[in-house]
Amino acid sequence: MQSARFSIWENSNQVKLDYNGNLHCFKKSVGWKYLLEILRNPGRIYNARQLSSTFRKIPERYQYLARQSKTELESSNLYISPAEMRIAMIDDRGLKEVSKRLNVLIEIEAELRINNDLAALDDVLEEKEQLQQYLQEVLSYTGSIRSFSNSESKAAAAVSKAITRCLDSIHDVEPALAEYLSKHIEKSNRICFLPEV
Repeated sequence: MQSARFSIWENSNQVKLDYNGNLHCFKKSVGWKYLLEILRNPGRIYNARQLSSTFRKIPERYQYLARQSKTELESSNLYISPAEMRIAMIDDRGLKEVSKRLNVLIEIEAELRINNDLAALDDVLEEKEQLQQYLQEVLSYTGSIRSFSNSESKAAAAVSKAITRCLDSIHDVEPALAEYLSKHIEKSNRICFLPEV
Protein backbone atom coordinates (compact mmCIF):
# COMPACT_ATOMS: atom_id res chain seq x y z
CA MET A 1 0.00 0.00 0.00
CA GLN A 2 1.34 3.42 -0.89
CA SER A 3 1.09 6.31 1.53
CA ALA A 4 -2.47 6.17 2.88
CA ARG A 5 -4.83 9.12 2.42
CA PHE A 6 -7.00 9.55 5.47
CA SER A 7 -8.25 12.25 7.82
CA ILE A 8 -8.76 11.94 11.55
CA TRP A 9 -10.14 14.74 13.69
CA GLU A 10 -11.73 15.09 17.07
CA ASN A 11 -14.89 16.67 18.41
CA SER A 12 -15.74 17.12 22.07
CA ASN A 13 -16.37 13.41 22.73
CA GLN A 14 -15.73 11.68 19.40
CA VAL A 15 -12.95 10.98 16.97
CA LYS A 16 -13.91 10.85 13.31
CA LEU A 17 -12.04 9.00 10.60
CA ASP A 18 -12.48 9.58 6.88
CA TYR A 19 -10.84 6.98 4.65
CA ASN A 20 -11.72 6.59 0.96
CA GLY A 21 -14.94 8.55 1.49
CA ASN A 22 -16.08 6.31 4.36
CA LEU A 23 -16.73 8.20 7.59
CA HIS A 24 -16.38 6.37 10.91
CA CYS A 25 -16.92 7.69 14.45
CA PHE A 26 -15.16 6.44 17.58
CA LYS A 27 -15.58 7.30 21.24
CA LYS A 28 -12.70 9.52 22.30
CA SER A 29 -10.22 7.97 24.72
CA VAL A 30 -6.70 8.66 25.89
CA GLY A 31 -5.40 6.25 23.24
CA TRP A 32 -6.92 8.42 20.53
CA LYS A 33 -5.17 11.46 22.03
CA TYR A 34 -1.83 9.63 21.80
CA LEU A 35 -2.55 8.42 18.27
CA LEU A 36 -3.65 11.87 17.07
CA GLU A 37 -0.56 13.47 18.61
CA ILE A 38 1.87 11.18 16.79
CA LEU A 39 -0.09 11.34 13.50
CA ARG A 40 -0.07 15.15 13.62
CA ASN A 41 3.72 15.11 14.07
CA PRO A 42 5.11 12.47 11.67
CA GLY A 43 8.76 11.71 12.30
CA ARG A 44 8.75 13.26 15.77
CA ILE A 45 9.98 10.78 18.35
CA TYR A 46 8.27 10.74 21.74
CA ASN A 47 9.25 8.72 24.75
CA ALA A 48 6.29 7.06 26.44
CA ARG A 49 6.43 9.12 29.63
CA GLN A 50 6.62 12.34 27.65
CA LEU A 51 3.60 11.36 25.54
CA SER A 52 1.52 10.16 28.48
CA SER A 53 2.26 13.28 30.54
CA THR A 54 1.34 15.57 27.63
CA PHE A 55 -2.36 15.14 28.42
CA ARG A 56 -2.19 14.93 32.21
CA LYS A 57 -2.51 18.02 34.30
CA ILE A 58 -0.87 18.26 37.69
CA PRO A 59 -3.65 18.39 40.31
CA GLU A 60 -4.06 21.89 41.68
CA ARG A 61 -3.03 20.90 45.20
CA TYR A 62 0.39 19.74 43.89
CA GLN A 63 1.11 22.52 41.41
CA TYR A 64 3.18 24.45 43.94
CA LEU A 65 5.66 21.53 43.95
CA ALA A 66 6.24 21.93 40.20
CA ARG A 67 7.30 25.53 40.79
CA GLN A 68 9.83 24.70 43.51
CA SER A 69 13.50 24.22 42.82
CA LYS A 70 15.30 20.97 43.51
CA THR A 71 16.92 22.56 46.60
CA GLU A 72 13.56 23.69 47.97
CA LEU A 73 12.11 20.23 47.46
CA GLU A 74 15.08 18.57 49.18
CA SER A 75 14.72 20.92 52.16
CA SER A 76 11.21 19.42 52.56
CA ASN A 77 12.68 15.88 52.32
CA LEU A 78 11.34 15.41 48.78
CA TYR A 79 13.84 14.03 46.29
CA ILE A 80 13.73 13.66 42.55
CA SER A 81 15.11 10.41 41.18
CA PRO A 82 15.77 9.76 37.51
CA ALA A 83 12.80 8.17 35.75
CA GLU A 84 14.95 5.43 34.27
CA MET A 85 16.41 4.43 37.65
CA ARG A 86 15.68 0.78 38.40
CA ILE A 87 15.25 -0.27 42.00
CA ALA A 88 16.33 -3.79 42.93
CA MET A 89 13.79 -5.92 44.80
CA ILE A 90 16.48 -7.00 47.26
CA ASP A 91 20.06 -5.93 47.87
CA ASP A 92 23.06 -8.26 48.15
CA ARG A 93 23.09 -8.06 51.94
CA GLY A 94 19.42 -9.01 52.18
CA LEU A 95 19.94 -11.87 49.74
CA LYS A 96 22.83 -13.22 51.81
CA GLU A 97 20.76 -13.01 55.01
CA VAL A 98 17.80 -14.84 53.45
CA SER A 99 20.11 -17.51 52.01
CA LYS A 100 21.87 -17.91 55.36
CA ARG A 101 18.55 -18.31 57.18
CA LEU A 102 17.37 -20.81 54.58
CA ASN A 103 20.52 -22.90 55.09
CA VAL A 104 19.97 -22.81 58.87
CA LEU A 105 16.38 -23.98 58.38
CA ILE A 106 17.55 -26.86 56.17
CA GLU A 107 19.94 -27.98 58.91
CA ILE A 108 17.21 -27.68 61.57
CA GLU A 109 14.80 -29.61 59.33
CA ALA A 110 17.30 -32.46 58.95
CA GLU A 111 17.87 -32.58 62.71
CA LEU A 112 14.11 -32.56 63.45
CA ARG A 113 13.50 -35.36 60.96
CA ILE A 114 16.24 -37.46 62.58
CA ASN A 115 14.69 -36.85 66.02
CA ASN A 116 11.17 -37.38 64.62
CA ASP A 117 9.95 -34.06 66.12
CA LEU A 118 6.97 -33.50 63.81
CA ALA A 119 5.39 -30.64 65.81
CA ALA A 120 8.44 -28.39 65.50
CA LEU A 121 9.04 -29.56 61.92
CA ASP A 122 5.78 -27.96 60.70
CA ASP A 123 6.91 -24.48 61.79
CA VAL A 124 10.34 -24.91 60.19
CA LEU A 125 8.82 -26.15 56.92
CA GLU A 126 6.38 -23.24 56.84
CA GLU A 127 9.16 -20.65 57.31
CA LYS A 128 11.34 -22.47 54.74
CA GLU A 129 8.50 -22.41 52.21
CA GLN A 130 7.90 -18.68 52.79
CA LEU A 131 11.58 -17.88 52.24
CA GLN A 132 11.71 -20.00 49.09
CA GLN A 133 8.61 -18.26 47.75
CA TYR A 134 10.17 -14.86 48.53
CA LEU A 135 13.35 -15.81 46.66
CA GLN A 136 11.27 -16.85 43.65
CA GLU A 137 9.66 -13.40 43.66
CA VAL A 138 12.91 -11.40 43.88
CA LEU A 139 15.16 -13.57 41.69
CA SER A 140 14.76 -14.29 38.01
CA TYR A 141 15.00 -17.84 36.69
CA THR A 142 18.68 -17.13 35.91
CA GLY A 143 19.34 -16.16 39.53
CA SER A 144 19.77 -12.44 38.95
CA ILE A 145 18.01 -9.94 41.18
CA ARG A 146 14.78 -8.54 39.72
CA SER A 147 13.95 -4.86 39.72
CA PHE A 148 10.68 -3.12 40.39
CA SER A 149 9.07 -1.79 37.23
CA ASN A 150 10.08 1.79 36.66
CA SER A 151 7.77 4.53 35.51
CA GLU A 152 9.27 4.49 32.01
CA SER A 153 8.42 0.83 31.36
CA LYS A 154 4.95 1.24 32.91
CA ALA A 155 4.29 4.27 30.71
CA ALA A 156 5.54 2.44 27.61
CA ALA A 157 3.19 -0.48 28.27
CA ALA A 158 0.21 1.81 28.97
CA VAL A 159 0.74 4.00 25.89
CA SER A 160 1.35 1.00 23.64
CA LYS A 161 -1.84 -0.73 24.83
CA ALA A 162 -3.89 2.45 24.40
CA ILE A 163 -2.66 3.00 20.83
CA THR A 164 -3.15 -0.70 20.01
CA ARG A 165 -6.79 -0.50 21.17
CA CYS A 166 -7.35 2.41 18.77
CA LEU A 167 -5.69 0.54 15.92
CA ASP A 168 -7.90 -2.46 16.69
CA SER A 169 -10.96 -0.18 16.45
CA ILE A 170 -9.76 1.08 13.08
CA HIS A 171 -9.10 -2.49 11.97
CA ASP A 172 -12.74 -3.37 12.64
CA VAL A 173 -13.90 -0.83 10.02
CA GLU A 174 -10.89 -0.28 7.75
CA PRO A 175 -8.44 -3.21 7.93
CA ALA A 176 -6.13 -1.87 5.19
CA LEU A 177 -5.67 1.46 6.96
CA ALA A 178 -5.10 -0.24 10.31
CA GLU A 179 -2.44 -2.45 8.72
CA TYR A 180 -0.73 0.59 7.19
CA LEU A 181 -0.74 2.48 10.50
CA SER A 182 0.47 -0.54 12.47
CA LYS A 183 3.34 -0.95 10.04
CA HIS A 184 4.42 2.70 10.36
CA ILE A 185 3.85 3.37 14.07
CA GLU A 186 6.56 2.35 16.47
CA LYS A 187 5.20 1.54 19.94
CA SER A 188 7.95 0.92 22.45
CA ASN A 189 9.79 3.37 24.70
CA ARG A 190 10.25 5.31 21.47
CA ILE A 191 6.88 6.18 19.95
CA CYS A 192 6.57 7.71 16.50
CA PHE A 193 4.73 7.66 13.18
CA LEU A 194 7.07 7.19 10.22
CA PRO A 195 5.02 7.28 7.01
CA GLU A 196 6.40 6.33 3.64
CA VAL A 197 7.77 9.31 1.79
